[in-house]
Amino acid sequence: MREALELTDLIADIGILFAGAGAIIFVISYATFFNWRATPAGRALMYVFIAMASVALLAGAGRWLGPDYWGREFFRPATWWSVAVTIGHLVHVLWASWRKTEPVDIRSRARKEQL
Repeated sequence: MREALELTDLIADIGILFAGAGAIIFVISYATFFNWRATPAGRALMYVFIAMASVALLAGAGRWLGPDYWGREFFRPATWWSVAVTIGHLVHVLWASWRKTEPVDIRSRARKEQL
């Protein structure tokens, strides 16, 4: 059982590294090369990935520095509250944009229904 835990911890650690690196690369790329501020959805996406990078950094710090690293008492609640607020904002943007859209008329692509 201990060997399985060591393996799954290693797999999770690698996942933390890839998720954190991917989120940070996304945030830097999106901030640098795209006009993310132009739409509410663009801003919400940026905030979600900043929160994702923050969670990965929090998880990595706890995993590799132990549970008593400097600043944990501030970083942990700040990260999780930023995630909660970001998710709330994302839901608000989703619902607000849904109400603004017009119904889409989708016609069948089947030949017999077009005649």
